Amino acid sequence: MTDTDASSGAGDRRAATDHAAGSLAALVAVAERLAVAPRLEPATGRPVLQAVADAAAAILDAEAASIAVHDANAGRLTFVVAAGPHGTGVVGLSIDAAAGIAGYALTTGQALAVADVASDARFDRETAARTGYVPRSLLAVTLADEDGTVGVLE
Repeated sequence: MTDTDASSGAGDRRAATDHAAGSLAALVAVAERLAVAPRLEPATGRPVLQAVADAAAAILDAEAASIAVHDANAGRLTFVVAAGPHGTGVVGLSIDAAAGIAGYALTTGQALAVADVASDARFDRETAARTGYVPRSLLAVTLADEDGTVGVLE
């Protein structure tokens, strides 16, 4: 490998990191603006949540986007809306609130950008198998209101 090859590789990695950071920032901005939606009544809240998922998929040029709402009493995350060609399989799915990357984001409050989902120990392969879709990469952002974390946007 030449010095040019090495610097080109470093530049490619830097560009990929910058792109992921920009994508995560865009996703956080969408989530922050519409975080109150999970507390809305289903008749009015569901279209707002769908609009957020649609916007996230479009902004990030993603194959899928979904929103899971947290039920603290049951200890579950339930995926209520999805967007994108690979998103629909997750709607209605309920998982343990600590399961997978969504559960990690929920329990830690930490936004995540995972470049290689298949190699991440937090990835819930069982849930992916149930949906029929395994993403290559994933962003996860918690949704919160004045009462705390209410869900996760992936």
